[in-house]
Amino acid sequence: FGAVVAVTIVPDSFPAEVSWTVTGPGGDTVMSGASEGASACLTPGRHTFRIQDSGGDGLCCDHGAGSYSVAVRGEEVAAGGEFGDAEAAEFSVPGGAPAPPPLISKRTGVVGDGSAPADPNFGRVDGQEVGLALTYGLVAALAVACCAGAAAGFLQKRRRR
Repeated sequence: FGAVVAVTIVPDSFPAEVSWTVTGPGGDTVMSGASEGASACLTPGRHTFRIQDSGGDGLCCDHGAGSYSVAVRGEEVAAGGEFGDAEAAEFSVPGGAPAPPPLISKRTGVVGDGSAPADPNFGRVDGQEVGLALTYGLVAALAVACCAGAAAGFLQKRRRR
């Protein structure tokens, strides 16, 4: 099982100077790009993100407010923008399926443990009430075919009578 890794690049005024790679546990390049980001499902283990700027001034701040970020399962694991020629960051990709999302009460619109209110428009689509069912088991089965456990939940809409 792996996880989705997303690289986001906000280039400075000279986007042609930027390139980046992600290498996997074996040292092979598993992702790469230029001034645009990308996402991919990567295998578990230690990975290295490396960004280069051929102009030698990084992404920030001499020629704009550029930046980069790397996220694993939606959580940022590396970020920056102020560097010279290059910068590198190591991160881990966990194995296994992620924890299921918290359940939200249709009646109260509150997260199951009562800790945070849900969106005030929860349960309404185009002014009509709908019911939402979280089907984590189905997602786990689908995840084997699509990034082996990287999906966290599946929302199924059904009209409430």
